[in-house]
Amino acid sequence: MSAVEKILQRNLSLFRSSERCFRDFYEVIFDRRKQDCVMCETVTTLRIRKTTYGEVRRRAELLAASISARYGSEGAYIGLRGRNSVEWTVLFWAILRSGNCPYLVNLQQPDGFTASVLRTLGARALISVDVGEMPAFIADAPCEVALYSELWSASDALLPLSEDAFFGDNVAITTSGTTLSEKICIYSGRRFSEQVLNTEAIVRENPDMLGNPKTGVKHLAFLPFYHIFGLAAVYLWFCFFDAVFVFPKSLAPDALLEAARRCEVTHVFAVPLFWHALEKAVLRAVSERPEAVQEKFRTGLEKSIRIQTRFPRIGRRIVVGRMREIREQLLPDSVRFCISGGSSLRDSAIRLVNALGYSLSNGYGMSEIGITSVELSRSAAERIRSSIGKPFGSVEYRVTDEGHLAVRGSSLCERLIVNGGEQSTDGWFDTGDLVIEENGRYFFSGRSSDLIMGENGENLNPDLISEAFLLNNAAGFAVLGDAAGEKPVLVVRLPEGISDSEWETIECEVERCNAALPLSLQVKGVYYTFDPLMRATDIKVSRKWLRREIDAGRIRFVTRGTDLPLAETVNESSVRETIRALMAEILGTDGASIPGDAHFMNDLGGTSLDYFTLIGDLDRTFDVRVPYESENFGYCLDDFETLIKELRKAHV
Repeated sequence: MSAVEKILQRNLSLFRSSERCFRDFYEVIFDRRKQDCVMCETVTTLRIRKTTYGEVRRRAELLAASISARYGSEGAYIGLRGRNSVEWTVLFWAILRSGNCPYLVNLQQPDGFTASVLRTLGARALISVDVGEMPAFIADAPCEVALYSELWSASDALLPLSEDAFFGDNVAITTSGTTLSEKICIYSGRRFSEQVLNTEAIVRENPDMLGNPKTGVKHLAFLPFYHIFGLAAVYLWFCFFDAVFVFPKSLAPDALLEAARRCEVTHVFAVPLFWHALEKAVLRAVSERPEAVQEKFRTGLEKSIRIQTRFPRIGRRIVVGRMREIREQLLPDSVRFCISGGSSLRDSAIRLVNALGYSLSNGYGMSEIGITSVELSRSAAERIRSSIGKPFGSVEYRVTDEGHLAVRGSSLCERLIVNGGEQSTDGWFDTGDLVIEENGRYFFSGRSSDLIMGENGENLNPDLISEAFLLNNAAGFAVLGDAAGEKPVLVVRLPEGISDSEWETIECEVERCNAALPLSLQVKGVYYTFDPLMRATDIKVSRKWLRREIDAGRIRFVTRGTDLPLAETVNESSVRETIRALMAEILGTDGASIPGDAHFMNDLGGTSLDYFTLIGDLDRTFDVRVPYESENFGYCLDDFETLIKELRKAHV
């Protein structure tokens, strides 16, 4: 038994004999016997800053006393806002240790959404780790907003909390931003414990999960900890391995690869965006080589899969040596286990990454159900089939009559609050994801909400269509339904500064890929833009969000040789209805019920926060600056319409 396996067995044994609440998580993870073990490695330009498990616990104890003194210890929710860091880790445990419950603020979502969640939870405070990035709604926040640094400074004058002080036992997270509704998932320590206790069976099936037998587990911790994938699959799970969490300087690809190499990470868990970018970089580099070299590369990939399938352990070592030239520009040889999750991974990407000698598997989970499966086969041939594996011991899977994956078990979230109302998580939870079951394994095939209702009555899956497009020279792309939801269209994001000949190359790539599809699956329109296809903080494309941005004119299409839109972003006749739709979305009401002369706040019940959210939406939608400071500024639909039309004429 390796040293890592002994550590894992000891931690799981201690945990099993406890009540399995967050207090027990805390005591097992920060067991005083390992206080000198490194927990975090933060990569800076000049050095790698190391922080031990003991130091994180010491800081959490001090900060907990400060939080308790200021906000009490009554199980209230306290927002935790920040990016992955030592400070985020300290604050997470300090909030629980103070007797309160953290709400993990999703930085992918707008500040107005965060304010609404804080209000729904009745949060007592919002604590921000990142100085200089305070929420825009701070002046009208529904609770007190504080900085980590000021609470830390106040801890100097306080005594630590007693050992038997009340300990929080709930964590609230929100969905990843691909839906447009407010959805809050609340997990107790017991629910997370059910996920962690799956570990023993997982490592028994695939010991590669244990990392390096000599040096242990080093996790490239760039997946956001406020996301279920990062919180459960990276952080809480691997604390039981006494893992070292590596924090890169930034999320830029070069910074991630630098951190992976300098710290010799063993585990890389990422969303498909990361693996698709890696595939694109490799193929672009290979395409610049002579044709004979390209053919040798393609043949080598097939041989690599075969040898790793026949001889999993020895085969991987052979492949690592043969692919040395390419691998030196990618992840280090220390990497033992990789997972992709969050959305659909392209078949060509998982095949390429595995062929290069990196053990990459598909995993599955979502905010409402936690992490529920991953492909654990050590056979490369099995991994490249893109299965999401078999359900873990804490859950059951079944396929509904509609082809959706339904999940039930003891590790789903305890409470689910959707737009302020409670929804039950008892029984079978319909994920809305389309899957196929084959001999106990499950294969993800897309989101039911993304399906395009074809003119011939067939349902078209945009994820399957997307797999046909490998656009090495584009900055990004997405397949989605047209405005009527009947035909698949392709939206391609162009790199800045692209030349006419480079654009023509992309058009040829699109035409070639589309022609390879069956006629019924071919995209019926191709649109080009320089605008982002997702928000800067998103980790995956939301087709629902993208469609809304296109319909509102915030995604501007261009044609080769001109910078003119293919169509007007918002024509004059649609101005009123666009404003009405924005008002309805913010107020959570039916647009048809909004009269032209109804006062936004006095008659329609909007708050000042809602009001400023609307102003921002009007600015972005119509590309104007609404002068809300003016004494004559209106507060009803009629006034907004008149003002926007005047501003648009002045702008022209």
